[in-house]
Amino acid sequence: MRLLDVTLQRITESYQIIEDDVHSRWKNLYLGMSELGSLESLVVKYARAIGEPYPLLPKKVLFILSTAHGVVNKLDNDETYEIKNRREFYSYVKRLGLSSQTTIELIKNSDVKICPEEFQLGVTADFTEGAAMNEETAVSAIEFGIKIAESWIDKGYQLLLLGNISKGATFVATTFLAGLYQIPATAIYDIKRNHHCMGIYQNIDLIQQALDVNQVTMHNGIDALCKVGGKDIGILAGIILGAASRHAAVIVDGISGIAATALAKSLSSNSIQSVFASAPLDIKQEDSILGELCLHTPIVLNTRLEIGESALMQAKILEIGLQIYQECATKEEMGRKG
Repeated sequence: MRLLDVTLQRITESYQIIEDDVHSRWKNLYLGMSELGSLESLVVKYARAIGEPYPLLPKKVLFILSTAHGVVNKLDNDETYEIKNRREFYSYVKRLGLSSQTTIELIKNSDVKICPEEFQLGVTADFTEGAAMNEETAVSAIEFGIKIAESWIDKGYQLLLLGNISKGATFVATTFLAGLYQIPATAIYDIKRNHHCMGIYQNIDLIQQALDVNQVTMHNGIDALCKVGGKDIGILAGIILGAASRHAAVIVDGISGIAATALAKSLSSNSIQSVFASAPLDIKQEDSILGELCLHTPIVLNTRLEIGESALMQAKILEIGLQIYQECATKEEMGRKG
């Protein structure tokens, strides 16, 4: 049996009884006049995901992917962000990890040693001319992500953050979502908001061309991944599935993270119970797509790169909620009622 099938069998509905216990304790905390917004829902969701009624601060790892998409040569270079100075970027990421007490794991094309023999992070085909990859490659990408998640969860990490610096990742993720949910290209991009970006019109044409050529089956995640996806989406979805099967939580960053969540949900509806979103998508269909995935994005940074900054901020907010949950006195301890 494939690793993907075994993993999907292990994913079950999260623990309702734990949600009830956490809600009960939170309501009994003495918070004075404080208004803590969505902190309660974050703590409840995290506790339910990991199966712990009294969760501690988690060990965190941020995965940053860098894969290759065959379609990028057709994209407008002015509208397709690319990191020019890799050494400077990696130094910045290292500082990010140190400042947030988060382990950073870069997964890039040159890291062939971390890939299983049957799968490499090579470039996909240009999906405006045909399918991006075959089903075997798509499944291998997902299974690679599962293995990554499992290896880190075995080391004691319970919170996995997802970033993506692949050139063209936003465009590919947008095309994937358009194909998966059968959304016309013109309904994806907000022309009024981006009218100054001439490349937006080219992107719309390329997305529609890819959809016309490939004829993706609606709500079929594997079909969408094969035809108009990228290996990055498959790997990120695999990490989500691996985390869900091992009772760990995931925070995604940006539209490629949402695309990966949509792929994971198409394979297992229970897998998204452990997923948190962070940065907004900046597309017209944002509300409907996030609603489909039962997610919301509380952080607005207006970043073009999905390197995980928003995910790190969301993780910090979650940690604040967990500290309040652990350390705040109850009403009984304070000698108060109601």
